[in-house]
Amino acid sequence: SGKTLAYALPVMQVLRGRAVVRRLRAVVVLPTIDLAAQVGKVIAHLCEGTNLTSAVVTGSAGHVARGQQDVVYSWADHNGKTRHISKVDVMTCTPGALVAHLKHTEGFTLDDLQFLIIDEADLLLLEDFQDWIGIVSQALRSSAQ
Repeated sequence: SGKTLAYALPVMQVLRGRAVVRRLRAVVVLPTIDLAAQVGKVIAHLCEGTNLTSAVVTGSAGHVARGQQDVVYSWADHNGKTRHISKVDVMTCTPGALVAHLKHTEGFTLDDLQFLIIDEADLLLLEDFQDWIGIVSQALRSSAQ
């Protein structure tokens, strides 16, 4: 829709100039699975023909654990230490899925986040799902240090 394009186009324009290394640089939070899927389709379309990737992440902690491989790539380096890198530049998600990834997905971080977009903010701020705002704020403060 027009509102989605109003925030997605400028974000994609900035991110298209990113370095070759993939990092999670934008997160779009929506109140429902249906809205996340709808916006995710628009963002995926905007990623076509670029080197950017996106993912839609919804569901509970158990679902997110099964979907961990969709957003984080993990491997052991030559010293046996586990390393992690994001598989996506832009993640569209529900608040519960974002919280579940922050709490349960090893290597999931907001350290490189440039854009946090809260769509339907009136709904998301009225009903503070799982204290998601506090959890995300803490993750952002931790990454700033």
